[in-house]
Amino acid sequence: MPANIELVFAGSGSLRSKLVDYASSLGVSERVHFLGNVQSMQLFYSAINVMCLYSQREGLPLSILESMACGKAIVATDVGGISEVLTHKQGVLVKPGDEMGLKLAVIKAINMKQGECIREHIFSIADANKMSEEYDHFYNGLPS
Repeated sequence: MPANIELVFAGSGSLRSKLVDYASSLGVSERVHFLGNVQSMQLFYSAINVMCLYSQREGLPLSILESMACGKAIVATDVGGISEVLTHKQGVLVKPGDEMGLKLAVIKAINMKQGECIREHIFSIADANKMSEEYDHFYNGLPS
């Protein structure tokens, strides 16, 4: 990654110590920050430029929706339901296992338009009233 990019990890999973050691071995410890468990995710999202979720398996992660609601561009693996809410206007999808694609996606996302355009998109598709109406429509269409 370019020298002006810093990475911030929220959470404390089983790979944390390995990742800390790996960052140290690469000589990038000063640019990689491990916050542990974050209590105020809204504050976290407001402090970052791009939210990245690089997972092998997901459903539709709440973290994607939350960060989009905070107007942040997303980089995520194309797994689960992520592609149902993320278009090329809000972020970049990456194939699982594509580390070079991940790097390029982060750089692309940093330069994307962020803010209200991302918020408007997620609220237009994740509005509770609209979702409820769609579920009602679906269930009403089932044979009894």
